[in-house]
Amino acid sequence: MKIVKEEKHLYKFLKTVFDIQKSAKQKYIIGNYGFLYFYTPYRSGKFYQKSEKRIAMEYNFNEYASYTLSQLPNGDFELRENDALVIEQMINYMAKINDILNNAKFRYCIDKDDTCQLAKMTSLTHKMLCDDDMKYFRRFEDVEVFQNEDYLIADSNVVDDDLNIHVSLAFNTSGHEVELQVQEGIFKTIVDAVSDEVEEEPKQEQEVPAEDENVENENCPIADYKVEESFQEELETDLDNENPFAQEDEEPF
Repeated sequence: MKIVKEEKHLYKFLKTVFDIQKSAKQKYIIGNYGFLYFYTPYRSGKFYQKSEKRIAMEYNFNEYASYTLSQLPNGDFELRENDALVIEQMINYMAKINDILNNAKFRYCIDKDDTCQLAKMTSLTHKMLCDDDMKYFRRFEDVEVFQNEDYLIADSNVVDDDLNIHVSLAFNTSGHEVELQVQEGIFKTIVDAVSDEVEEEPKQEQEVPAEDENVENENCPIADYKVEESFQEELETDLDNENPFAQEDEEPF
């Protein structure tokens, strides 16, 4: 089954799965009645698109099928059925992923214009996300952040013409407890400082010279997260240097 760039929503999801799988030795993709699940240690999720107008979807994944994902030289993706998992294993992985997603609680909506997204996420959820994972939260539209025990979840639900597209990505945050203790106080200070600047900005609107308008991020040492890579730019970026988790062979489940 080939997925071309014109199928932008499924293509973007598979691009994300492909990038995530680069740093994982254990990786599974499961299809079942239109839903597509993926699993790697510490990262998992699912994709579903539904049409109210079309009688049959162009991509209707088989009942209990496992797949291997590869990228073709022209950039298209290909899903090939394999025998990596038996039905019982597929059911087990899908059930655990659904349990994580269905029992998560809403925290806040991602603001792509936020200069300190990682700091805000840490301050609001008290969970530390791997630096490399933040780009996945920014990759999709209208992302809401949910939290479930050790997991942070990016949930995107958008409508495009006659398609309803739902993408969920779950990231296990265990293993970052020590780093969290060090960073959480710093991140809270950053978020508070940025919030104070936003509140004071209207009062200083006419007092700040035009040439000084670009210094608004001077109190935000992680303002690099303001840089928004377009999806097309990401396609041209080599992500082979993505840092894998030290415990990638262990299943958090």
